[in-house]
Amino acid sequence: MISTRYRWLSVPLTVLALFLGWALGVVASPEEPKYRYVFPVQPPDVAHFAPEHHDYPATDIFAPAGALFVAPTDGVIEFISREDLWNPEADDPVTRGGLAISMVGDDGVRYYGSHLSEVDGALAAGMRVQAGQTLGRIGQSGNARSTPSHLHFGISHPTFPDDWAVRRGEVSPYPYLQAWLKGEMRAPAILSRSCAASGAEAASNCEIFGYSAQGRPLEVYRFGNGPVKIALIGAIHGGYEWNSAALMHRLMAHLVANPTLVFTRTTLYVVPLLNPDGLARSGGPDGRFNGNMVDINRNWDCLWQPRAEWKGRAVSPGARPFSEPEAQALRDFLLDGRFRAAVFYHSSGGMVTAGARCGGGDASRAFSHAIARATGYTSMRFPQSDVTGEAADWFTSQGIPAVAIELSTHVSLDWAQNLKALQAIQQVAVANSPSQPPVQEVPLIPIPGLPYPLIWRWAEGL
Repeated sequence: MISTRYRWLSVPLTVLALFLGWALGVVASPEEPKYRYVFPVQPPDVAHFAPEHHDYPATDIFAPAGALFVAPTDGVIEFISREDLWNPEADDPVTRGGLAISMVGDDGVRYYGSHLSEVDGALAAGMRVQAGQTLGRIGQSGNARSTPSHLHFGISHPTFPDDWAVRRGEVSPYPYLQAWLKGEMRAPAILSRSCAASGAEAASNCEIFGYSAQGRPLEVYRFGNGPVKIALIGAIHGGYEWNSAALMHRLMAHLVANPTLVFTRTTLYVVPLLNPDGLARSGGPDGRFNGNMVDINRNWDCLWQPRAEWKGRAVSPGARPFSEPEAQALRDFLLDGRFRAAVFYHSSGGMVTAGARCGGGDASRAFSHAIARATGYTSMRFPQSDVTGEAADWFTSQGIPAVAIELSTHVSLDWAQNLKALQAIQQVAVANSPSQPPVQEVPLIPIPGLPYPLIWRWAEGL
């Protein structure tokens, strides 16, 4: 029996171990959050916002004019617009934000606020800011002139400073705004990561395959691991067809969340933006051209001409076929990779066309007909078109069946239709792969009374 003078030795060993662990600093204390977040409008009690936004993910935070827009986390200023250039008649989407600022947080996420009344005069691109630091004041600039004062708040992955199409919003900020109001340090979950990021924030499925005429990176994102490679290419005409780039970014996020949409035998390579120079320049017709003011979709070596047109307007096809770095880079990437299909997304027209005018048209028409059946788009061909030096025609002639999908308008994504198109594209590509029998061709059904030389005018994007 233990003497009473030694009864302290009966203290449970587990308790003693915990005490020793605490004394030696071994027992883990609650982890400090890696990043600090604050609500972007101060004071927060003057702000109100809803979970819904109109046609893309973002949040409008309504607050009295003059309320502060502050940095939601630590990071670096990426972009500043100090002048309200929005013209309601032109309604160029590049300028709709008015006075605006974006920053890239240390968490690898880009944060964007627009419709400001002023931007802090001491700020400059490349400057570090801390969470809670004033960036500007809430207002009604840009296309918010006739609405109550508010902050348009967008969250996205970093691309390049002038990429307004992604910068304005990629995922809904609503759940994070709610968390930050409660003091919770909740980091945004960005499904798309940038090639330009480093470390854990970098995209593991992304590579840079070239650079634009003005030196912007050309990125491609890979989904799946099958032997049948398919390229999906957005915005060869830059800002003029910005919705095709927006469609590609939404598709990438959807594929991350729904990886089973990629067939076992396919690998999808998504080029969201082939013409970043054009998107940076304008969301109007001038945004169609690259940094050399060349129409990239007139620069391919199929029926190339030294003079080219688009909707009756003279456009530059480049000094020679493949004079432009964007065309060179995509050509080399697809040929070296032995792709089985290429799909170019344009706007607008609500149709799908097969590359066929320099040979190999049967294979590309199998894709266009399948897409038309799945989506309700009209399947067209342009045997007497004024389009010269076109990408889909050239790739088809090189043994890579290629088609052009024209979205219905210059603003719509035709989301449901293009999810169906993705299934049809994969089905035809797999069916036409070497281990499978060829797909049975479906005859083209022409539109009664419509001469083919006029059809090309319907397809604004080509």
